[in-house]
Amino acid sequence: MIVYACGMIYYYIVCNYVINTPIGIWPLILYCFLLAVPGDIALSIFGAVIARRVRPVVMQYLSMPNTLLTNTEETAK
Repeated sequence: MIVYACGMIYYYIVCNYVINTPIGIWPLILYCFLLAVPGDIALSIFGAVIARRVRPVVMQYLSMPNTLLTNTEETAK
């Protein structure tokens, strides 16, 4: 919520005082909050699902002995 609030304040100042394109409070809330939040929530859920599926594979990879790296180093010598 704090990130959205900072972004809305920034956008309001830039539009109204820097580029002289006035924007009201309702369009500001609509474009900078209401239309952005559903997409951010969907991306968060998607990221959580992907992380849950990838985590076991990564943990298995990290617990394996590092034979591939050792073989590669021996081949390079």
